[in-house]
Amino acid sequence: PCCCLAWSPPIRLSVHHGRVPPLQSAADDNDDKSFSESLTQRIAEVQERESVFVSGLQNRVKKIVEADELDTVMSSKDANNNIIVDLPVVCLDALLPNQRLQGSTTDPTFCNFLRTLGLGASFVMTSINNRQRRMRSDGVVAKIELVDVDANSDSNSSFCPTSVTFCIVGTRRCEILGPEERMKTRIGRWRRSYDPDGEESRLGWGLESFVDSAKEVQNFDNTDIAVSSESSDTQWTNSRVRIIDDAEEDANVSAEAVAKAAQIIPLIEQWMALASDQTTYDNVDVVARTRRKAGQPGLTVNAAA
Repeated sequence: PCCCLAWSPPIRLSVHHGRVPPLQSAADDNDDKSFSESLTQRIAEVQERESVFVSGLQNRVKKIVEADELDTVMSSKDANNNIIVDLPVVCLDALLPNQRLQGSTTDPTFCNFLRTLGLGASFVMTSINNRQRRMRSDGVVAKIELVDVDANSDSNSSFCPTSVTFCIVGTRRCEILGPEERMKTRIGRWRRSYDPDGEESRLGWGLESFVDSAKEVQNFDNTDIAVSSESSDTQWTNSRVRIIDDAEEDANVSAEAVAKAAQIIPLIEQWMALASDQTTYDNVDVVARTRRKAGQPGLTVNAAA
């Protein structure tokens, strides 16, 4: 008998070259959600850091512009041929124009003061008359040439660096204005009373007495500068100062001062001669004197070198 076989189409097989994705579980959904949240948080942190950087850079540029504007003001005289500016005053040291003062401080008020003023800002530096224990009205405008913290225009900010490295340079001589006699002005000074624990001197702001002026100058009044009676000793205020013109200062040098300066020159030459002479040190270096008398070479460093 004839056997008839039914025809069937060939089987088509398809091969997928690749990984077959596994079945998605609830745990995988949680992992994806956690990764997404983490990525979003990282992006937000990067954007925040960039925003802080840009804000800090803009603040620095603003401080430098303000410093340039102050330099312009200190070069412009008013109708009375005076240069009057308002600046905070600190009793720190007798600084001279073009003299630099470098250092670091951990004083919280001074740290905040330098941070708030910022790079390029200016303040007045004066000193104390130790004989009278009163402030000198003559000072020098000091410019912050270096400060290693970002400037912050908000002096009431809770943030305060624990240490600040700074460099201050003297620029112009000035005079703190006020009554010629019994003058009192609110300035910054290091006192033990400003330390809550009373252990060390700290910077603070308060009324200080000044040496009576012996010069015939116009009597200015500082009372129009608003000072709150409730101001904290850590909050500084401005004082009115007059910038002394260099030409004016040279013109005011008296013949008596020139004569006294001329008398110092021979004394300096005498001091240099004594410092260069080995016999000057005989009273303090007995060994050197003995060796010299015995004709032996000296062991000390040559002072003339």
